[in-house]
Amino acid sequence: HKNTMIDIFCVGQAVTTYRDELLLDRLHDPQQQSKIQSHVWLAKVGQGSSFTFGGAVTMADTDIPLALCSRVFLRVDAKTHRPIQITDQERKSQFVTDEDCDGMERFGRSIPEIGPISLGSSTGLAQAGKEMLRVQVGPQHINHADHVDHAFLADTAFHALFLSNNPNSGMDLLTRADQSTLRVQYMAQGYLGQTLTCYVKTDVQEGAVSSVWGEDDAGKMQLNTLAEWC
Repeated sequence: HKNTMIDIFCVGQAVTTYRDELLLDRLHDPQQQSKIQSHVWLAKVGQGSSFTFGGAVTMADTDIPLALCSRVFLRVDAKTHRPIQITDQERKSQFVTDEDCDGMERFGRSIPEIGPISLGSSTGLAQAGKEMLRVQVGPQHINHADHVDHAFLADTAFHALFLSNNPNSGMDLLTRADQSTLRVQYMAQGYLGQTLTCYVKTDVQEGAVSSVWGEDDAGKMQLNTLAEWC
């Protein structure tokens, strides 16, 4: 790929957090001087152009996880946006997965799986549910290669789930649960100045799904992000 401009695009991620009632006390205790440590590793390489990173957040003096995450990326041609196949040679040299690929051996729990998120039988705007909020993509939301920052998109979708405040979404229970998982699926790239509209649909099997929509270059509304919390 010497003559190809390569770009990396995240298409999905999931994070499971674990309740620790004493976390803030430990972090603010000057006697303990507790610190947070992050771990990142290559967990999986797909048959085509995809690869998955695993991640964990722990206290520096223990391997008990406060959070575990998965992020799936596609390697694409920066000009054509077509996937670039990962070769067998690259799998042996550059894309070498960690022996403890799911984190179970080190952390006693596995990184969350990233499955498809669905609005139901249709993914059209008419099926998106109730509008919850609108935000505009500003310069502070743009990162490497003019990508809209995925943390911003995930936070927007997650915020809408909280604003829905519907008993079917189980938000009240999730805020008190021993663990909970947020899954996010990225469907399209946003752009600077774009207005994003976020909807929440609650009459789905999983409880509630948040979807973020924005106009494409032709002025047509397209699905940008999907999220669910369970």
